[in-house]
Amino acid sequence: MQKDLNLYGDVLVKTTGKHGADIASQRMDDLDVEALHHALTIRDGKGTAIDLGCGLGIQGLRFASYGIRTILIDWLPAEMTVLRADGIDRLMPLSHIMKDAKSLVDSDMPDNISICYSQRFIHYLAFDDAVKLLRLMRGRMIDGAKLFISASGLHSELGNGYSAQDLPLEKRFAPLCQEMAEKHDIREPVCLYTTADLESLCVLTCFRAERVFTSAFGNVKGIFTAA
Repeated sequence: MQKDLNLYGDVLVKTTGKHGADIASQRMDDLDVEALHHALTIRDGKGTAIDLGCGLGIQGLRFASYGIRTILIDWLPAEMTVLRADGIDRLMPLSHIMKDAKSLVDSDMPDNISICYSQRFIHYLAFDDAVKLLRLMRGRMIDGAKLFISASGLHSELGNGYSAQDLPLEKRFAPLCQEMAEKHDIREPVCLYTTADLESLCVLTCFRAERVFTSAFGNVKGIFTAA
């Protein structure tokens, strides 16, 4: 029997073996629910939802079930996402881009993004790469579009023994300590965030903060509007 990974009772559902547990397949958190509430306001097929760093793509599947054109983006192949279910892309407006997010370019993205959702992904990028990626997304988003984003928290247990704990955000990129890396199956360098850090990143990339908050576990989450 697997041990609980955190206070929510999640267990370690592996993804790549380097990028942590898949949480979306186990429960919806507040950010997931807020994003779905917003998705319900989108009518007549207007706009596109992006599930950035989608992993299995559970939240993207939820968007597509509302009839919203949805693009899953991850370097995982489609057969490791919800698209492995034969014919699902014919039943729902769901597609996939297999690409490292750092190599995305304007032409990869539609010009009518109404939702950009990225849960537990942005911390795998160094700060400069995160800025570049969010600027690209902002440039393809319609006015009033929403960004729903989360990052692993500097003051969560992931910060225990983290060698970059005291570095400024722009230089904060390092592996977790061995204990935390093994527990959470996160074996890539990460940039852990505070709520102020997440807001700074998004404001710098031309988003306006609506709400930025910390989960009970200590991860940081935010809802932003394309300003």
